Amino acid sequence: IASNMRYMDKKLERLGLHLGDLEDDARDRVQVLNRDIAKQVVMPRVEQMLTKFKHVDGLEQYLKQYAEDIINNVEIVLEQEEDDFTPAQFSRVPARFQANVIVTHKPNSGAPVIFEDFPTHYNLLGHVEQLTQNGTITTDFTLIRPGSLHNANGGFLMLEAEQLLEQPYAWQGLKRALKSGHLKLSSLEHMLTLTGSISIEPASIPLNIKVVLLAEPEIYYEILELEPELGSIFKIRADFTDTLQRNDENEQAYMQLIADYVQSDKLLPFDRSALSALLTDSSRQAEDQSSLSLHALTLGDLIREAHHHAFEAGDKMVSEKHINTALDHRKYRLGYLRELFWQDLTRGTQLIETRGHRLGQINALSVIHYADVEFGLPSRLTASVYQGGGDILDIERSVELGGSLHAKGVLLMASFLKAHFGREQTLHFSAALAFEQSYGQVDGDSATVAELSALISAISQLPIDQSWAITGSMNQLGQVQPIGGVNAKIEGFFDACKLQGLTGKQGVIIPRQNMQHLMLRKDVIAAVEEGQFHIHAIDNIAQALEILMARPVGTMDKKGRYSKNSIFAAVMEQLEYWQAIEDGAEFEEEPKKKKKKKKKKKDKAPIKEILTDPDTLAEALVAESKELEKSEVQQAED
Repeated sequence: IASNMRYMDKKLERLGLHLGDLEDDARDRVQVLNRDIAKQVVMPRVEQMLTKFKHVDGLEQYLKQYAEDIINNVEIVLEQEEDDFTPAQFSRVPARFQANVIVTHKPNSGAPVIFEDFPTHYNLLGHVEQLTQNGTITTDFTLIRPGSLHNANGGFLMLEAEQLLEQPYAWQGLKRALKSGHLKLSSLEHMLTLTGSISIEPASIPLNIKVVLLAEPEIYYEILELEPELGSIFKIRADFTDTLQRNDENEQAYMQLIADYVQSDKLLPFDRSALSALLTDSSRQAEDQSSLSLHALTLGDLIREAHHHAFEAGDKMVSEKHINTALDHRKYRLGYLRELFWQDLTRGTQLIETRGHRLGQINALSVIHYADVEFGLPSRLTASVYQGGGDILDIERSVELGGSLHAKGVLLMASFLKAHFGREQTLHFSAALAFEQSYGQVDGDSATVAELSALISAISQLPIDQSWAITGSMNQLGQVQPIGGVNAKIEGFFDACKLQGLTGKQGVIIPRQNMQHLMLRKDVIAAVEEGQFHIHAIDNIAQALEILMARPVGTMDKKGRYSKNSIFAAVMEQLEYWQAIEDGAEFEEEPKKKKKKKKKKKDKAPIKEILTDPDTLAEALVAESKELEKSEVQQAED
């Protein structure tokens, strides 16, 4: 039995070795069979792809290597359920044979145009994602993610500079890619730390792209100051305007823009009156009769709101009344601060006079800006004068409420006064200017004409008609210059006059250059047509003073004196009075000197000698006639 058992063990061992050889042979035959079948399946498709995309460089070599790898490792595909964890485990194709399409474009779709609204370093340059499995970080090529530069490569990428600069290292990455002409994925973790997880590093690819960087002028100048290489990277600078010239062609294009809004949002149709109202509001937004505003968002909101009012009213078309309703509602929603001012004016808390006459007091016009709203308000401006050294005190500037432009206007006004009244003498007076009940910042030179008018009124003691409000800047020659916000300023004073009662004498004085900017409300236009409100356009300060004080400014003769009963003559009279007070000691001694001179003349020609000597009498008569003639001429000039 033991012998038989030993025999059988040896026989079974030989049989096991033979079975192992049979299994190895069978496995090899199955492997060869699988590869033959895989070759029959894969190679025709590879040949088909090569025929279709033979123009792609490097594709033939890649596909042949790809097909060879599939054929040699076909068991991986057949036994994929036995694979260990891979990031691509959710795909039917094993990660080894997957294709990670980074960028794809439709044929004949043109160059890509990409707008990146969140330009982080990763969103611009791309990155490699990582997965954590059982505490182990892993990655592969299927987790390579493209950036905006990949998607826009060969085309155009649009970025907002402000958002780009807000993201750490985004500008540095963009600059490096554009300067090198190659796009390479880089990890911020490796850049910012000395350690980091091991990751794959894809090869760089050529970068051929046009980047459009959008920025406000202030941001552009800041970048230009801090980044000297900006000009070498972005070689073309283009300025954009927010207005469009108003002509037939552009009006037609504007109508097409409105039609696009109507069609895209499926709104009610707009009739001719509605289109006309939209054009008028656009010119009003541009503050110019010959321009149209290009603020598309404001236009779109107005169109949709007008459609809502027409729809609620059951109308089939949007007309002018619906546009006006939308504008009225917008004015109401944004008019909280404005209503507070009118409440103060109604209660008498805000002191504004729109009738009567006052010395050194005038209604100036200002514009209040907050958020996206502006509205005009009248402001009381006062001037006080007193004997002094010729200084003009700008109270707003002294308390740091006035800006540099406002201070410039005051200096220009002082220069005008010295040029007209200080050629032969020093101006022996001082003055103080202030915006009453003004507790915020004041800037701009649009009140220069008003300040000078108030100051001249205070010096000459000639009152100003409070029915008028005035705005305008001025140069040293007295020429009036245009200002901004003219429509809001006029409407603000009109509302104040309407609140206190229209008298038919009230109005606004504006620079003549601002006539082309007038786009007033319909109620203001109607009041002007009915003679209840007036708008005067002026070219120089003399015209403004004549309207405000109802008398001529006066002209200067050869002797440097202004015509009698004129505004400037009253100014000169007051200045000469202050000059006399300044020279008071010399003025008291003057009569004594004259008496001495007369006494010497009497000593030279006694009465008796004149009566007895004919020659002496003749000389005395000639001298007397000359003195009389001089006296009459002087009286005539006075």
